[in-house]
Amino acid sequence: MRVSGVLRLLALIFAIVTTWMFIRSYMSFSMKTIRLPRWLASPTKEIQVKKYKCGLIKPCPANYFAFKICSGAANVVGPTMCFEDRMIMSPVKNNVGRGLNIALVNGTTGAVLGQKAFDMYSGDVMHLVKFLKEIPGGALVLVASYDDPGT
Repeated sequence: MRVSGVLRLLALIFAIVTTWMFIRSYMSFSMKTIRLPRWLASPTKEIQVKKYKCGLIKPCPANYFAFKICSGAANVVGPTMCFEDRMIMSPVKNNVGRGLNIALVNGTTGAVLGQKAFDMYSGDVMHLVKFLKEIPGGALVLVASYDDPGT
């Protein structure tokens, strides 16, 4: 075999190995879709993230309430409010509206006192002022915006 034949063979092997390494490192193939022998597959580690109340990644200390408030994104994704692992307001429950979405929660028991949406773009501000003046003492006020919250 000539030297040029050996060099061509080495170049072919180099190209195949380089292509294989590129595919393995830059393409995200699931091991379930590509069946490789166990000795070829890299060991996979599954990380389980434990979720607590309202999808939080840390537990709340004793005598504290767990809550999560996510404001809406423009006029596409509505806001969500979760309190003690109970969804108070969300687009799925169809109880959110454009502007300010306000939920009242009893600060001692955690019971939901009420929720309401105020359209601040084309609505009357006096409804919001009246609602805010009637908030009982010791109530927690949760607010999330959706679309345009200000006038």
